[in-house]
Amino acid sequence: MSKTEWNDFIEKKKQKLYVKMACILQCSCVFTGETTTTLACNLLSNIGLGRGAQLHHDVGFSDTRHETVKVLRPMKDITKEELSNYAAIKLITCPLPQEENKSNMDSLQSLINSFVVDLQENYSATISTVCKTAEKIGSAVNECDKRCFHCQSDMNIKEDKLTAQEATSFSKVVCLSHPQQQKMLEPQSFDDTVKQSLPLYCYSCSRNKAFSIS
Repeated sequence: MSKTEWNDFIEKKKQKLYVKMACILQCSCVFTGETTTTLACNLLSNIGLGRGAQLHHDVGFSDTRHETVKVLRPMKDITKEELSNYAAIKLITCPLPQEENKSNMDSLQSLINSFVVDLQENYSATISTVCKTAEKIGSAVNECDKRCFHCQSDMNIKEDKLTAQEATSFSKVVCLSHPQQQKMLEPQSFDDTVKQSLPLYCYSCSRNKAFSIS
C-alpha cells in the first residue's frame, strides 16, 4: 500500500468519524477548520486520485453528501498565512501541523502541497483561483441515489451508457483473465461483471487497497 493510498484512506475515515460522532451527540452540523490553502491542496490531490466528480463537496462551504449531518467550512475563504498572522496578532496559541519535509515527498498529497505552497509565494492569487475555478466546475451536478459506501459521494453510474469507470474496470477483468476465459466474456455479461467488481464503491475508493481491507 502506498503512502498516497493511506493518506486518502485516513482522510475519508476521519470524515466518517466526524459524522458518526455528530449523530451520537445529536448534532446537525459539524464545523471543520480547512482554510483556502488546505482546500486547494486537497482539491488537486483528489482530482489526481480520480475524485473529480466530488469537487462540489470538497471545496464548497457546505458538504451535504451525508443525509443527517452537514459538514461546514467557516474558514474556507481564509488562507493559512492569514490565519497564522491573525493568531500572532491576537496572541493566540494553537497546535500547528508539522511542516512537510521537502526531502521526503513520498505521496501525491505531499508533492501537491509543496507545489501549491511554493507557487503561492510567487503568485498570490494561485490558491483562490484554484478554489474559485473548482466551484464553477462543480456547480452543475446531477443527484444520484447510489452512493459510495466509504466516501458517501454520488456514484454517477448510468445504466444505459458505458462510463469511463466501467470501461476501465472491464479492461482490468479482461487483462487479468485467462485467454480461454476472454472468449466467454460476451457483451451481455458486461454489466454483471462490472457490478460484481464495483458494487458499492466509487472509482477512487475501488482503486484504493486500504478500503478493500478495512
